Amino acid sequence: MPRLGIDWKVDSHLVIRGNLYFALTSNAIMAGGLMEAVWQSGGIRAWFILQADFLIMWKPFHYDIVANTDIGASFTVNLWFTKKTITIHVGVGLHVWGPEFSGKATIHVAIISFTISFGAGSQNKQRTIGWDEFTREMLPQLPDGASQNLQTGSNADVCKVLVANGLLSQLSDKPGELNWIVNAENFELTTDAIIPSKEWDFSNNGNDKISIVLDPDIAAPLQNTDFGVRPVGLDSAAFTSRQIIEIINDNGEVSTFHATPILKNVPKGLWQKVSFSPNGNPNVGDPVNDTTLKDVLTGFNLVPYKDCPANTLPINLEYLQFRLDPELQHYWWTAAYVPLTDDFKDETVSDTIMATKAQANRPMLLSAITDLEFAIDTHINVVELADPESYYLLASPLFRLLGEEKTKL
Repeated sequence: MPRLGIDWKVDSHLVIRGNLYFALTSNAIMAGGLMEAVWQSGGIRAWFILQADFLIMWKPFHYDIVANTDIGASFTVNLWFTKKTITIHVGVGLHVWGPEFSGKATIHVAIISFTISFGAGSQNKQRTIGWDEFTREMLPQLPDGASQNLQTGSNADVCKVLVANGLLSQLSDKPGELNWIVNAENFELTTDAIIPSKEWDFSNNGNDKISIVLDPDIAAPLQNTDFGVRPVGLDSAAFTSRQIIEIINDNGEVSTFHATPILKNVPKGLWQKVSFSPNGNPNVGDPVNDTTLKDVLTGFNLVPYKDCPANTLPINLEYLQFRLDPELQHYWWTAAYVPLTDDFKDETVSDTIMATKAQANRPMLLSAITDLEFAIDTHINVVELADPESYYLLASPLFRLLGEEKTKL
């Protein structure tokens, strides 16, 4: 990554330049810098250079330190028709690595240089750790008193089961106890493994009352299975991991769960084997932009599933019938009237529509209708119906009693 640079012109003779860097990654810390001071005046030049780089890895523990310094001066002498430059400098370089502690020092003086080696020299360095040390020191551990993980043979807490949705109350976080109270309507479970999985197994449900299948409505993801264990030195071909999900049903009914794979990015510092330089430094590539393995399986999202029936249950017809209860009716019956004679003789609409009694009764009738919440227009003009010449009916209607008392409109 770009280093932090400095460029300082102190005066017309002295210039100081340098750069610094620092990086903290998932498995190492790196730092270093360079400082150069140059003084020049005419034909005389003097300089001081200091450079250092530090690398410290966690697991397996390894360090690599390089430091160099160079001090020198030169001056130019004019010899009639030519110039002669004389240079004097002293340089010291130190390279230390381990464990085991090893290193070499190189000294440059004028026209001679020599190297001094010390420590274990070029013998093989420890580049891996054992599986027990890896699970004990680099993975989360179960709480005190918890039983050992039979799959890893250690106390490593490698997989958790969480309620992703529908949690009503958290009762305990200890395995084997009643942990949650959940809402069955929107209940979802999620598994989350520290060790990524290359395979999975849903078949270990011996009572045949549980069925776990991949969700058929979701396309199968492009899972990355090319990974190993870097601290242990296992490449992809030598490392196998499987996530086994078992759900026990005690109520005797068959239950189905749809499973959706969860893919995440995991650190290469844990799950990708790398090559090493002769000094034990890992060839990690780009330590800033290329630090993770993409689309690695870490768990599943589990959702209870219930088949939807093709048809609804039968419904009694009486539940679909409509009726209006008598107490909700908005009208009242008048007393019965039985006509004995014909109260209407030769009266017509045009003769009676604008009669005095009809005009008096009409507003009361309209008011009674609107009181019953019927939406009608109360402004009625019936003048044209009183003119038989302009009335559009071909025959004059005749009034005949239908059972109610005679009332003039």
